[in-house]
Amino acid sequence: MFKRADAHLHQAFGADQALLLGQYDLTGMLGEERLTKLVTDLKDVATKEEKQAFPLFLLGYIAYNTGHERQALGYLDLAEKRDPSQAPFFNMLRGTWSVPDEGAAKPKPELNK
Repeated sequence: MFKRADAHLHQAFGADQALLLGQYDLTGMLGEERLTKLVTDLKDVATKEEKQAFPLFLLGYIAYNTGHERQALGYLDLAEKRDPSQAPFFNMLRGTWSVPDEGAAKPKPELNK
C-alpha cells in the first residue's frame, strides 16, 4: 500500500503542482492513532528497505502535513540520498512547500521508534 501511495502522490503532484500549495490536516483526516501507526510502520519499512526512497518520502509528506515542515525537509534529503534519480521531484517539493525560517535548525529525522 505504501508503494501505491507513493506512486499516486508522484502522479498527482506531477500532473498538478498546485496541489503542493496546500498543507493538509492529516491528523484531522486520519486521526492521531492511525497516523501514529502509519509513521511507525513507515519507519520500520525505511529501516528494513535501506535502498528504497518511498518510505522516507511518505514520512516527509506526513511530517509536512502535520506541522513538522523542517523535519519534512530532512526526510526528503534522506530519500534523495537513497534515490538520486528522484532529485527533480524532491526539489519541486522543497521549492513549493512553505517552510519556516531557514535559520532554524533542520531536525534530523528519526527512524527509531
